[in-house]
Amino acid sequence: MALVECTDCRHDISDKALDCPFCGCPSLKRQMLKECVDCGKPLSKTASLCLGCGGIVDTLKRVSSSSSFSLLSLCLIMITLFLAYKIMV
Repeated sequence: MALVECTDCRHDISDKALDCPFCGCPSLKRQMLKECVDCGKPLSKTASLCLGCGGIVDTLKRVSSSSSFSLLSLCLIMITLFLAYKIMV
């Protein structure tokens, strides 16, 4: 464990700490993280896959869930069935 200086209060804090225990300022480590929207686990800014839930991180810094893909597929199937019904009638 190494000590780094807090950018706000200048106290020495652990390089593993996400916030300064003295002033509450987010550490550089926290500033380099984002959060998975599905499971809430911290992710690095460059992560493409959440190790907590396996979700794929998109370019908008959100984890794309499979439910949005399923909803889109369901809509396309419904439209196809509707059009097929209209053609037959």
